[in-house]
Amino acid sequence: MASILKVDKIRGTGLDSDTMSFDGSGNITIPKNITFSGTVAGDNNTMVLLNTSTVSEATTEVAFTNLFDDAYATFIIRGTNILSNAGSDQDDFYAYKARGGSSTYDTDATYGTKINTTSNANSNYTVNGGFSETKWEMTPSGHLDATEAVPLQFEMTLPDPKGTGGGGRAFNYFLTYYSYHPYYITSHGTLWSTNSNVTGIKFKFSTNSILTGTFKLYGIK
Repeated sequence: MASILKVDKIRGTGLDSDTMSFDGSGNITIPKNITFSGTVAGDNNTMVLLNTSTVSEATTEVAFTNLFDDAYATFIIRGTNILSNAGSDQDDFYAYKARGGSSTYDTDATYGTKINTTSNANSNYTVNGGFSETKWEMTPSGHLDATEAVPLQFEMTLPDPKGTGGGGRAFNYFLTYYSYHPYYITSHGTLWSTNSNVTGIKFKFSTNSILTGTFKLYGIK
């Protein structure tokens, strides 16, 4: 016969407050920090953090190369508190792709964009891209302000990046930043690759280094 331990609270030796408590509905409260040494399983693992890259000093680029695990159908990359070390209003934010497991990122005319932009200075307008670009320019509406009073933030969604059907890949993104005008700008739109099997994404500024920022890659089941 299995044994059952019935308790309302658990407190570690020498502590002055509970480590864990249970209510009559089966809810668990854990006010302390938790450290996992194994894998978390269950119904709540549909969005999993796969990789974090934190920039705390000048770095040329941040890349997620060959990290698109086949266990996930879609991936999300989030970038927060991103600044460049620009001394003047000259930086734009770019993304590049690698394919087929290569660590070399494409710089040929296999990129395309269509980006909608809004700002606090004028009405909505659309920046039309084509299929002959050599990168994804994610800030097409003006260079970043050199004072960078407001860090750049973005989120990119990549459905089935390693897929080989459909004649290419299409991703989307949302980004906010402070331009040299100076305007608060938000951009969102589609990033196309005219070829398929995308296995890496990297980010960099057009002229200067990434000075600070946190970049996280998530897998979505």
